Amino acid sequence: MKDSNKGIWIWNKFAKHYSGFIKRTLANAYAELYCQIKADVEGVDSVLEVATGPGLIAFEISDIVNHIDAVDLSAQMIEVAKEVQLQKGVQNINFACCDAYNLPFADGMFDRVIASNLLHLLKEPNVALVEMKRVLKPDGKIILPTFCHGESYKSRFISFFMSLSGFKAENKWSVKDYEEYIGNNGFKIIGKRIISGKIPLVYLMVENQN
Repeated sequence: MKDSNKGIWIWNKFAKHYSGFIKRTLANAYAELYCQIKADVEGVDSVLEVATGPGLIAFEISDIVNHIDAVDLSAQMIEVAKEVQLQKGVQNINFACCDAYNLPFADGMFDRVIASNLLHLLKEPNVALVEMKRVLKPDGKIILPTFCHGESYKSRFISFFMSLSGFKAENKWSVKDYEEYIGNNGFKIIGKRIISGKIPLVYLMVENQN
């Protein structure tokens, strides 16, 4: 789902169970996440969601934006998303399978780009950030909620055991380290929210510094 073809099997295997897992284990955090994202995208024309998984966020915002392109590396995740789309009858989402490192969109297409719970899983998150910046309109914003596995002893401990199951965090940032990383990649942080949990979910909204 999230990086190169290496490790994609875990996301393909998990695709049909992903939505249920989120509801069972992260319901409160995701309710807060959805609320914040809705506030930051309401009324915009074009949204790109990178690493959409089965489309949880895309479906949540589909009635308050004009159009969404929602992409993921996992073909199985996209298949599940399309099945749900058919059931819901949602018309304004285009689901497609592609790599965050090579987005198949023209420069300056989107008012908002969302990449939720992605960057900590990538070996080269800077490459994905360059692509997101490329497809963003000059006055656009990028929304980057990310689990910060390195924030505390507890979060690092949990992260270790998650990696044994195949869910490996390539980047175990603290909250401070994550903010610095985003800033060092040419973005200005214009919104921040920490959603508490065993591993904190750090919500950043950013714009291009250049």
